[in-house]
Amino acid sequence: GFQDMVAGIADPSIAHYTPRTPQADMEDAFKSRWVHGLNTQAPWSFVDEMVTKEYANFAPLPWFIGEYGGNGQEKAVIQSDLEAMQK
Repeated sequence: GFQDMVAGIADPSIAHYTPRTPQADMEDAFKSRWVHGLNTQAPWSFVDEMVTKEYANFAPLPWFIGEYGGNGQEKAVIQSDLEAMQK
C-alpha cells in the first residue's frame, strides 16, 4: 500500500535493495513525481472513508483510482459513485 512505498523510499534496505541512485535524489524524485494509485471494486463511500481517514499521513502526494469496478452494483449506484468521485 501507500505506506510500503513511503517506507521503501525512506529505507530501501527493508526490501533488501541497494539503490544506485543517491538516497537524497531518490527521496526528492519520490516527493516531486510520485502519485499513489489503487484499484478497487468497493463502493466509493467505502474507499473514500478508508483512504481519507489515513491519507494525511501521505499528503501532499496525490492519489488516484486506476481501475474502478462496480461489479454487481446497480446503474444508479455506479453513476452516484462516479459523480461523488469528482467532488
